[in-house]
Amino acid sequence: MMSEDTDPPYLTKLNVTGVPRLKDFKNALDRNCAKYKFFFATNDPSIGKV
Repeated sequence: MMSEDTDPPYLTKLNVTGVPRLKDFKNALDRNCAKYKFFFATNDPSIGKV
C-alpha cells in the first residue's frame, strides 16, 4: 500500500485532447495490461490530491 507521501510506482503522461480514458493509458504502455490494476490521482484546487 502506498502512503500519500510516496511517489507512485509508475507515472506516465498522455498526449490526448479532451478527457483521457483508460484505453488511452493502456495504449501508451508497451505490455499486456489485463493482469494489472490501475489507480489514478488528480489535483483538486479546493482539497488537493484526490
